[in-house]
Amino acid sequence: MRLTVNPNICWLLMLFLFSPLISQDEFEQFLESELKKIEEYNKTQQKAFEEYLNRTWEKLRAMELPQPDPVPKPDDIPIFKRLPAPEKEVKKVVDLSAEKPFPKREITPPSMPELVSPKPGYIKKTKIVSFMGIDLEFSLDEAYPLHIQHPVNNSVIKKFWREMNESNWQSLIGELNAVKKHYNMNDWIYGQLVETLGNSIYGSSEEEIILFTWFILLHSGYDAKVGYGNNQVVLLINSKQLLYGYPFVSYGDETAKYFIMRFSEEEPWSGGSFYVYPGQLEGASQQCDFHISSLSQIPVNLVRIVREFEYEDTRYKIETQVNTIVIDLLRWHPLLEVGEYFKNPGDSDTQMQLLASLRPLVGSDSQIDATEKLLRFTQTAFEYQTDDQQFGREKPMIPDETLFYPFSDCEDRAILFAYLTKHLVNLPVIGLKYPGHVATAVQFTGSMQGDFVVYKGEKYVICDPTYINSSVGASMPKYKNGNPEVISLEE
Repeated sequence: MRLTVNPNICWLLMLFLFSPLISQDEFEQFLESELKKIEEYNKTQQKAFEEYLNRTWEKLRAMELPQPDPVPKPDDIPIFKRLPAPEKEVKKVVDLSAEKPFPKREITPPSMPELVSPKPGYIKKTKIVSFMGIDLEFSLDEAYPLHIQHPVNNSVIKKFWREMNESNWQSLIGELNAVKKHYNMNDWIYGQLVETLGNSIYGSSEEEIILFTWFILLHSGYDAKVGYGNNQVVLLINSKQLLYGYPFVSYGDETAKYFIMRFSEEEPWSGGSFYVYPGQLEGASQQCDFHISSLSQIPVNLVRIVREFEYEDTRYKIETQVNTIVIDLLRWHPLLEVGEYFKNPGDSDTQMQLLASLRPLVGSDSQIDATEKLLRFTQTAFEYQTDDQQFGREKPMIPDETLFYPFSDCEDRAILFAYLTKHLVNLPVIGLKYPGHVATAVQFTGSMQGDFVVYKGEKYVICDPTYINSSVGASMPKYKNGNPEVISLEE
């Protein structure tokens, strides 16, 4: 829960701080008085929320979004057939590996806030949690873990809430938020941190881990709920994006979708109906944002990746380093609309290093020559497999993952090619979504031959990063007469 202070109080505090007419004792008395008012206000909020937990819980049945593309991707991809030409012997090998090493980042612990006024009788104990390859230290109330009785029902959940609320949770929330800010965590990573902490406190008790995660997320300002049914407790998250593969319920104004989910690979729900409380904790209204934002402050554990490809008479070698901490954090990231990955590919150190490696490749080339080289790189430096073949589920990847994993499919290559073209050739790019396939198209400044689409009155020439050895303007035969949906890279 976020505390809201009346702006008038802020002005009064400023007057007291800077006025020579007010003594230190008078200021401390004033501050103590105002903090008591805030505490009373928060108690009122907590009591109102408990009333929601006391009411009749609504019985709901979850739905599931259809897959964003129900058409399966091809197991095998075609190779572009060129006219016979004299074979050229590969004469040169060029190492494009960036001379600039991966930035060394010291693992500095976050600065934890001091607890100014713990509740009476509070005894602190320390909990060390291994997360992102580092040990993080948190302050817990000695009363933790607070356990629940079975079977779980609304009375059990209310009792857990009340006991947790009577504990000294404020210091823990402050520390968690400090860690989130220090490492610039997005909401998905923060949720993993909270669930990992819950797992370290409650071990194998899934119901208690979920209830703990719910409590912490609420007090962190997120719009989360819990439900129960079929001897299970479920965590419901109000998401800013549509999450495919997760059951959901529409609640409140019917436009808000609460997804039943976990921040790990655990199955969130076995099916059937469940009960959810009405209402919302005051101040806990923030939707979880699952777009993949900056990953540049995440701790590092590097592995060396080498990719090679040929263009005309030259073989190019590119060595990059991938941060496996990023790979692990995104392993079970929720499935979003494919456009989200085009718009927010992560902005990581690995991507900066890849751009530095490929920049000499395009150099001062013309737009077409530079694009052809990047197209050949994404077509031939990676082995093809569908997500279902590699992961057993649909998983679009950001460039770091495409470099790391042994295989990639059409949307992964399209996301990578769009990123490289945008940053290295400085040309407008769009994604093209066909049934069972994703490609790209580029807006060139000059006249270009080949297949194209018109978007917002401008001509975009098709570039297919999955159609092996194809040139700019060549569509994969199966999709040549298709009418693709355009994916804009604009926010």
